[in-house]
Amino acid sequence: MNKAYVYRLYPTADQKILFAKTFGCCRKIWNLMLGDRIDAYNDYGITLLPAPAWYKSDDRYSYLKEVDSLALANVQLALQKAYKAFFDGIAEFPKFKSKRRAKLSYTTNNQGGTISVADKSVRLPKVGMVKAKIHRNAPSYMVLKSATISCDKCGRHYISVLYESIKQTQQTRHLTRKNVWGLITSLTVCTLTLKAGVPICHTSTVRLRRS
Repeated sequence: MNKAYVYRLYPTADQKILFAKTFGCCRKIWNLMLGDRIDAYNDYGITLLPAPAWYKSDDRYSYLKEVDSLALANVQLALQKAYKAFFDGIAEFPKFKSKRRAKLSYTTNNQGGTISVADKSVRLPKVGMVKAKIHRNAPSYMVLKSATISCDKCGRHYISVLYESIKQTQQTRHLTRKNVWGLITSLTVCTLTLKAGVPICHTSTVRLRRS
């Protein structure tokens, strides 16, 4: 089971600038990858799967190296999910993101403690320790997986920290054959017969024997 905790952030002036750069780079990488995928299909009829590394090596987009690489990688995954949702018929075709209307947010992953929550601050990759209002801490049996940083129209910054419960994961792994047997001990069998052309179901319960 996953659970998210949302905290208010109070970044410094320099941290606000880095957040703004990351928001912009995520929007830029989305538009670049989407544009190249569309062009590749229209021009050559192929499905292109671009990666952020392609553009980071281009001198025109060298500024992409200044922000969290995992934030850009998550944009790549989000674009792939958007395409899948379109082909599954549950969403519209992915659209380009404008500077005015695009949501100011990005997601990064915790790798070896790169993200951590302290009493009055949160550690983030590239950004460092950011002052935060920690009103509630996650239980000790939960593991920090990722964090989504966002900024609203009033310029207030927030972070949504996602945790995974290792307690439930361990309980699921411990569901052995012996434990399952305690849950399933019988089987209901339905036999169909025809009477005056109408199918009739005769049910009977069969006790299962442990092999």
